[in-house]
Amino acid sequence: MKPSIVNSLIFVWYHPDDHEIAFEIAGNLKDQGVDIQFNPIGLQSGEFSFNSIEWWLSQSPIVIFLLSESALSAPILQDDIKKVLRADRKMLVPVILDDYAARNLPLLLKFSPKIDCRHPDYQKGSKLTREIQSKVSRYGENSIPSGFLLKRLFRWIIEHFRTYLIQRPLTFCWRITVENLIVSLTVTGLIQFLYQPPTRTNLDEINAVSFLWLVVILGPIVETIFLQGFPVFVARKVGFKYSGQILFSVIPFALLHFSRSIGTGIGAGVIGGFYSAFTYVHWRDDSLWTAFWVTALSHGLYNFALFAMLIGEF
Repeated sequence: MKPSIVNSLIFVWYHPDDHEIAFEIAGNLKDQGVDIQFNPIGLQSGEFSFNSIEWWLSQSPIVIFLLSESALSAPILQDDIKKVLRADRKMLVPVILDDYAARNLPLLLKFSPKIDCRHPDYQKGSKLTREIQSKVSRYGENSIPSGFLLKRLFRWIIEHFRTYLIQRPLTFCWRITVENLIVSLTVTGLIQFLYQPPTRTNLDEINAVSFLWLVVILGPIVETIFLQGFPVFVARKVGFKYSGQILFSVIPFALLHFSRSIGTGIGAGVIGGFYSAFTYVHWRDDSLWTAFWVTALSHGLYNFALFAMLIGEF
């Protein structure tokens, strides 16, 4: 059975500036038989309502975030979104109220099904209720038929990478590095087993110290600047969204590595390029410096792990 908003406790998170539309939406949902609770952030009746928000965020299986310019300016928005995302099997439904929110949607919500409430029809009758029910149903265990393996895999991948969006920089860095290493080495090993491409010989002319300097230290810095930083800068200027920025970075990174071998092109170029691009694009919304150092450090740690495995080749 798919989850239903009827007989489910829903908490509506909103900014005090949006109280009129929040009350209107809540009233429409209650008319449809929904058990709904809501408190604005900040001051309410002369008292801070943070404690009540904490409680409802922890108790409500479904949380609706009403997003507007005022809401996006609230310092606690990111933390409250993270609390919901970290909770097991909670359903988060972002509702966009204005053009500013549509243009500046928090990265934490990029992978969440969203409702665009700017059209007045969504604030009347049961249309918004049906739309919320549709979004909520996608979180159910049976919302995707068992036969659709590709869809189930895609949903799992999306949910998996969304867990990275709530990590702090250093935790993000070591986790993404380990995963990148495991995935790329596994795929490269399969290619070696099935295809048996020619062995790289360019390590014969380099000593361990030079490899450490060029590949572990200098290389990640230069590649982060020119193969993540510059492509993402161009993609953002053109107006590409999250996935477009990642793709725009992966392509040159992969092409550079395919020039060495097929195994290197797929393992380091495509897979490694994706992880580096994902890292850079994610942290770029935080700051340019964070995007640079997290990406360069992750790349350097990845290459150092390869250096440790290849130490006998020098």
